[in-house]
Amino acid sequence: MLFHSAVYVIASALFASALQPIATDPSIDGSAHSWGEMPASVPQDDASGNQVLAIGANANTLRMPVIPQETGGVDMSAINTLAGLGVPAFGGNPASEPHQPSAYENRIRLLRREASAPHAAESGRMMMSEDDHHDSDENQVPHKAVYQEDPRFSPEAIFADKKLAPEVAEFLGHLAQRGRVHRKVVKAAREAGLAQSGEAHVVSNEGEGDNDDSDDIEDMRKAANSMPKKTALSHFFEQLDTKTKSSSWMEKECTDLAKNVTTKYQKMFGGRSQATWGTAGPAGMAQRAEIHTGMFFKRWTGSKTKEAARKLRLGVLSFLATQDPQKVKLHIWTDVDKNSETMKEMLGPIGHHPELMDAINITTFDPKIEFLKVPPTVARERLEEHYKKDPNPEIRSDLYRAVVLYNYGGLWMDADTVLMQDVAPLFGEDWAHLVRGREGAIGGGLLSASGPKSHFTNAYLISVVMREPPMDEEEKKAQKPLLVEIFENDPAHTILHVLPPCFLDTEPSQEPAGNVAVLASDAGVGGESVFFGKAVAQPYRAFFSSGIKDASSDNSTSDVSALQETPAVVENSDDDDDKEKAPAQAPTWAYHWRGNFAAPWARGSLADVAERTFMKQLKLHQVHSATAI
Repeated sequence: MLFHSAVYVIASALFASALQPIATDPSIDGSAHSWGEMPASVPQDDASGNQVLAIGANANTLRMPVIPQETGGVDMSAINTLAGLGVPAFGGNPASEPHQPSAYENRIRLLRREASAPHAAESGRMMMSEDDHHDSDENQVPHKAVYQEDPRFSPEAIFADKKLAPEVAEFLGHLAQRGRVHRKVVKAAREAGLAQSGEAHVVSNEGEGDNDDSDDIEDMRKAANSMPKKTALSHFFEQLDTKTKSSSWMEKECTDLAKNVTTKYQKMFGGRSQATWGTAGPAGMAQRAEIHTGMFFKRWTGSKTKEAARKLRLGVLSFLATQDPQKVKLHIWTDVDKNSETMKEMLGPIGHHPELMDAINITTFDPKIEFLKVPPTVARERLEEHYKKDPNPEIRSDLYRAVVLYNYGGLWMDADTVLMQDVAPLFGEDWAHLVRGREGAIGGGLLSASGPKSHFTNAYLISVVMREPPMDEEEKKAQKPLLVEIFENDPAHTILHVLPPCFLDTEPSQEPAGNVAVLASDAGVGGESVFFGKAVAQPYRAFFSSGIKDASSDNSTSDVSALQETPAVVENSDDDDDKEKAPAQAPTWAYHWRGNFAAPWARGSLADVAERTFMKQLKLHQVHSATAI
């Protein structure tokens, strides 16, 4: 009882203080002005000379001083400055004029919870779902009215605003479409009896248009497939989108699809140009697609820095040796100065060749500049928090990928990824890839965006911003990777596709390497490595034949040799260097070694012969030493 009394006193004081400015303002001094006659529905003076204001269903009262009713010769009919405060207008004769409810009366009626005729009935209809309005089951426990979304700020309404930036309007249109699909799914579940009564209450804003079947998942897929196909990969989306798991792809079916994509690209765009890095000129002089990668060293904790530099260099070598100089450029994002000793050590002999360096842009990642390109202020604040405090290391790599692809588009390549084919046939679309041997996993070793601020990059960035760090290990295990979450939330596959597992080969591992590949921030998963420690598998031998031959005749390093495991490799690769023949094709577009920085480098391994092959193609000098820098 004492508590309720205290609350009552405090509420009374707050309400009186809110009204005090009205009573004390010189412009409405009681000696000069009059309140006029109050409407009949407002309580009149009590015996003590105070007005009584009813509040709540039980009409508990607060008392307000009455201002003397003197006008002092002022024409009160011309004063309307208090109308916005909900006070009835001055002047007028209530007895001779029809009474019109004022804003003040409506406000008091709301405080009293008085249901006045049409207004209350309309409010009731707005605050109740259709199911609740017609529900007559007396045994059902009543529930609170569902919040009604303001139709002016729905994705559909915002999408209709032609003053929005085109990319924002397009993305909101996509959200509106997904919202309609979601409502249809919920409605179908309810009709099938899958939604329990009282637990799912959906307020429909669609009216009769909600019965339109043109925006269900199947029609969304058909609409996407009917759009003009401007890339080679887009011709195969219908086939790609029918298989969403690694195990659903047969090896032959996967390799045949890869060949078909390449053949389609050659028919559409004429295949690879004859340009070299020496004749193509600086990458900045031409509009070329960008391949981004990240090498962030400030959180590096590994001790074998030179070995790590050699492994990171392998990705840069693979880009220079396999990509079309006329069509792409490499953009390395880092957290150190581009002229630092760390970057020089990573580049090695590449840094001494200006024609190769012209193809590479090295940028120190500046969060102030990059986050400023993200429109919402709240999103910027969350990104800065993630970047500075690092509360959720599991999504650190996603942060860099999402921001870079959102701002610039292009293709992201993790630093622990080695390219083996020209990736030009895969450009211009939004995709991730299925991971071989890990059912349900979607990888970002290669991650493509159709352009800056695409639907996918919007969704990716929003997911990064909204992801909260897990409270405990159980919640951490329950959280899905962001790419998996985005893909599963897009059942029509209108914003993200997944490539088959044979498009990007992956280092077998029992445990995922996390984000060390992108940031070079740890010693990696360690243990035995197929990429660094085993002999070259049969599908790769033809493509890396020159590297295998070189490794078999080289005894100048102290690296452990893996060649004895497959002695036939040397014989199969013993070809005449001067013999003209078609270049061998790699069995995959890229290989992801998953941040295995701790694995020892063995002579004759896939990593070793790849390095030798790439350096020979680029006419770079191989440095032989105990550390093989």
